[in-house]
Amino acid sequence: MSQASQVPEQFSGYAAHDEKAGKALEVKPYKYTPQKWNEALIDLKVTHCSICGSCLHTLQNQWPVPINYPAICGHEIVGTVAKAGKESGHKVGSRVGIGGQAGAW
Repeated sequence: MSQASQVPEQFSGYAAHDEKAGKALEVKPYKYTPQKWNEALIDLKVTHCSICGSCLHTLQNQWPVPINYPAICGHEIVGTVAKAGKESGHKVGSRVGIGGQAGAW
């Protein structure tokens, strides 16, 4: 199996769909299409992900700028590189961590 064929065309995750009190933290399955691939990117097989206090504010639409729903949170991520672009500086199989400063918003 080629490296590219191992990465799904559509991703599955969980998203908040409703900001109302008591509903914001009820996440439901959600499928989405990732951004178009370029050689500066990596595809990551996520092994660990967490949410922080900022994520809770996002899920409940508590920021000055309105949040678009469905909202996917969890931007502290650890995983293994499944596909590495030539300009990414990473290799397939490398274990990496991604912080909230990595364009999660």
